[in-house]
Amino acid sequence: MGTNNIIIENRIKTSVSGVTDVVSFSESEIILDTEAGGLVLRGEDFRINKLSVEVGEIIIEGKLNNFSYEVAKPEKVGMMTRIFK
Repeated sequence: MGTNNIIIENRIKTSVSGVTDVVSFSESEIILDTEAGGLVLRGEDFRINKLSVEVGEIIIEGKLNNFSYEVAKPEKVGMMTRIFK
């Protein structure tokens, strides 16, 4: 797992390092791929203040209500695959 840091300043400014891709962006939700996995930020009036792909950093302004990492769900294996394994 790579390096990933989140700095939240008064819930108004959020800096995230270790960003590899911006998957989705709206005023209320931002989905990022980071070196530590998928990251979802939810809030209000989001705007990207700075994005540096070379460094892997994003600075977001707007009210942050919550954030969470996406957990990869285990792949379902069918019964036939298990039998003939």
